[in-house]
Amino acid sequence: MILKLKNIKDLLIIITIILFSLLLRLLWISKVPTVPVSDFLQYYNGAVSLINGTGYRIYGHISAYEPVGYSLFLWLIFFFFGCSFMAAKIANIILSCFALVFLFCIAKNNFGKKFAYVCTFIYGILPLNIVYTSVLSTEIVFTTLFIVLMYFLLNRKNIGTSNIILGILLGFLTLIKPYMMIYQGVIFLIDIINFKSLIKPLKNFCVITIILLLTISPWTIRNYIVFHKFIPVSTNGGYNLYINNNPNAVGAWRNPSKIKGNLIAKYKDKNDNFWNEVKVDEEGKKAAFNWIIKNPYDFLRLGVKKVKNTFLTSDSGFWSTDYLSTGGKFKYKKTLQLINKKIHLFTLIFMIIYFALVAFKSITGKLENAKIHAIIILNILFFLAITFVFEGQPRYLFPLWPIFILAVVYTIKNLFSMIYEKL
Repeated sequence: MILKLKNIKDLLIIITIILFSLLLRLLWISKVPTVPVSDFLQYYNGAVSLINGTGYRIYGHISAYEPVGYSLFLWLIFFFFGCSFMAAKIANIILSCFALVFLFCIAKNNFGKKFAYVCTFIYGILPLNIVYTSVLSTEIVFTTLFIVLMYFLLNRKNIGTSNIILGILLGFLTLIKPYMMIYQGVIFLIDIINFKSLIKPLKNFCVITIILLLTISPWTIRNYIVFHKFIPVSTNGGYNLYINNNPNAVGAWRNPSKIKGNLIAKYKDKNDNFWNEVKVDEEGKKAAFNWIIKNPYDFLRLGVKKVKNTFLTSDSGFWSTDYLSTGGKFKYKKTLQLINKKIHLFTLIFMIIYFALVAFKSITGKLENAKIHAIIILNILFFLAITFVFEGQPRYLFPLWPIFILAVVYTIKNLFSMIYEKL
């Protein structure tokens, strides 16, 4: 069993935390009627087009632009409960609480039961984790699967079975966020640290990659049939690279029309807001890589801006508070923004202390549970690298919050222990 507790008291504590977290989320979605906009609306429309049997479409066009993973998840919900915003939000709540169980297990297995209760409670009441349950976005689904992935990465008693599970999980995550197709590189580095060799990590890397590719293969085959081109997951890679790596890029999303010499305009559909996604993907990659090669210093400077916009800027949660079916905005929006800002600053300070603490313990040979710290640090570096190349936006930090909580609680616990020893 994943969740093993020795007595009724322990079980009651974790159940209480989960039920309290569930209540907070139910209150949020009942009081804040968020409606999907922008990409989130396209996820919803894509799921509706699948339900209607017309294929995966955007603006009426058969498409592979938006990664299909989240729309497939919505399709599954809508298949049983109808095309309802509320059904999708309830599913977000269930998944969000499901993530608490796996986070508890990760913390308990690596740091102890009391530590696990604290981490689970903090993640359960984290404002961002609550407010995103009312948004039809990838955040909750992706982060839940990501936490499950970390759990199995830390519990690899049977390497063969674990590799299959990790490959399947990575396949699902890739269908939601295509950059996860290269995440097995992180697993490879973790395996090198764990096994202190190269052969086993290389074998694991190959098996996980094969399972990943098999998992996404139905969608890849569909794309080849539809577009007569090898498209593993999505056609938006070139678009995202282009609008975030050009002379007019600002380190965050920018309307392509404001880019000098905008190459997308000539591929625009005359009847709607869409474009020839395959051509934009092809040309966007060429233009972005060409600019990066010719302007390495500007690329580095822009990358720093992207990282700043993601890691140093607090997420206000406005996707949840600014687009309501009532037409107005959440009346306590500014209070929520202030709370998120203070939490972000607090976390940033303690993450800096965490890195210093782990470095000190590593040098002095006092670092225990090195694997969990390797996972924490490598995951942060992975998302930092993705941000550096693509787009800077506070929302993209969402999957790292459970990792931040583990690191911050670990840091506070160690600081208290150090102070107690000196008293």
